[in-house]
Amino acid sequence: MGKQDRSSGMINIFFSRPALTALATICVLLLTSGLTARADTAELAQSLRPFTDLLQGRPGAAAEVELSWDGEEEMGNVVFALLAEDEWIIRLFYTDYEMILHYEDNQASMFLPRREVRFIGTGENEPGDSLRPRGLLGRLISSDSQLKAYSALLSQTQPEALAMMLTMLAGGQYEGNQSWRLTALDDAGMRFSQAEDGAPRMHINFEGVHGRLRLRVADSVRRQILDGLGDYDAQEVSLAEMERVVVRGIRRATEVMMPGPALRNPSQRPKRAANGRLEWVDGQRVVRLWGTPEEIGTAHGELLQAEASRCVDSALHMVGLGETIHSGKWFPDTLREIISRTEEFIPEHHTRELDAMSERAGINQEAARLANVFPEFFHCSGFALFGEATADGTLYHGRVLDYMTGVGLEHSNTVFFVEPDEGYNFVNVGYAGFIGSVTGMNENQISLGEMGGHGRGDWDGVPMATLMRRALEEAENLEDVRQLWEHSPRTCEYFYVFADAKIPSAAGVAATPDRIDFVEPGEDHDLLGEGIRDTVLLSVGHRLEKLRQRVQDNYGNFNEESAIALMDRPVAMSSNLHNVLFVPEKLRLYIAHADGVNIAAERPYVRLDADEWWGKDREY
Repeated sequence: MGKQDRSSGMINIFFSRPALTALATICVLLLTSGLTARADTAELAQSLRPFTDLLQGRPGAAAEVELSWDGEEEMGNVVFALLAEDEWIIRLFYTDYEMILHYEDNQASMFLPRREVRFIGTGENEPGDSLRPRGLLGRLISSDSQLKAYSALLSQTQPEALAMMLTMLAGGQYEGNQSWRLTALDDAGMRFSQAEDGAPRMHINFEGVHGRLRLRVADSVRRQILDGLGDYDAQEVSLAEMERVVVRGIRRATEVMMPGPALRNPSQRPKRAANGRLEWVDGQRVVRLWGTPEEIGTAHGELLQAEASRCVDSALHMVGLGETIHSGKWFPDTLREIISRTEEFIPEHHTRELDAMSERAGINQEAARLANVFPEFFHCSGFALFGEATADGTLYHGRVLDYMTGVGLEHSNTVFFVEPDEGYNFVNVGYAGFIGSVTGMNENQISLGEMGGHGRGDWDGVPMATLMRRALEEAENLEDVRQLWEHSPRTCEYFYVFADAKIPSAAGVAATPDRIDFVEPGEDHDLLGEGIRDTVLLSVGHRLEKLRQRVQDNYGNFNEESAIALMDRPVAMSSNLHNVLFVPEKLRLYIAHADGVNIAAERPYVRLDADEWWGKDREY
């Protein structure tokens, strides 16, 4: 239970910090390499000239970058050639991933040699995400990435000016034999040499990353790459969509791996909309929404426009690019299949809310819909303690979400307090741009958390996040939740912990499209072990063993603080995105979110009391 799908791990590898930091290092060091302003500057300028010619974007320029990093044997390889004013080719290789992109005269092709597949972009493009060579770098690097500051230096293409200007930035010290030590960059090193064919090379070492940049002849790159491709299966896709996936996927990756100040320290200025408020509590983004589905969606999009866009770009474009390369299947088409098989089970008022959100946030409607079925494609720990297990009988429901840290979802984390005109008030711990639920509690003291399983492709039913959201809106008691799951067509394999503080009681659930099993408190289970009275514990492997041990060691003494401690490592995994402790009897929750550096279990918890947020002043 809760074991993350292997392909999502492969995506994390493709967009891992070493891989993307290594690629970014080449860009940064190429631009920030200098030495003290003396005669050596002229020698550096001479060495830089072939590389600044490349940066000028002159047709016929080509380069190859090889990368490796300490502790890993794999080497990344990037080959780029600007063949003409409106034609370029790039080959990216890293471990299990290989992609070749060819752009010529508004035509784009993506080759995946490992899968022997070729995607051909057809139709009109969209200027904002175009793959045209002119201005491409500016579209690939976001203003929310640290790389943006360095990319501005690309306008300084004269090697003498570049060498002189960057003298003050890198603190270079000439060491002879065309080598420099860059003291301002943690003693990084840079050396120039020539390849066997006489082509200039630049060698770089920086924070364990080893890079070699070699200039090449563009025509030879074309022959080597394109002529070596086989007769692959060809599939036509929308050119505009291909450009969005590539451009926005790479752009989002630059934000995730090298976030700028706006992402590291977002503005905590409150915002107001006609049917919503955005406030901050101890660094936690909290949004109140109320009204009709259209009013709730519009307020959501207005208050969280940038955050919702980032969430969609992470789920649909950044992850989508990596998954397409890895699987050989066009990721948006896979999500379209999920929608086609689940849309009849999605409440109409959810679709109205989502469409209103996307329109107000300026997000393509289909893109928002595709991103909202994302949890169905990738498939954590949970517990409930009450009665004799706790110090005073209070029910505590813990939810550990281990789910794809490293793809930027932490930039969009939001706690939503929702008051729909129809349905119960609920709190949804989630992400901007995503209206379903994976973690939540309603005004009837019902709390829910899910854990992903297997069964990818079993999509003929109600999407998991929709079912969770429906329970929050509709359930008055634990029996209502049970009935909703028993009588709804379900997708994939998921596990859940449901709790109702009014009884108090809880249930563990193992659900597939064909079967549903409920684990009662204290019940023995083949996968979960011997039952512990007044508890429901769901996890797997050593994490389950640790959770059981912690519960047994402190049995009968649990309070809010010690219940939170149950979610510490190693019960929480290295992919721990958020943790929540519900105290439903008090309509209270404690929340910790990963921040891009630390997992949720290593972050401080923020206390929120729902009854202090529902029904607050609504004046605009």
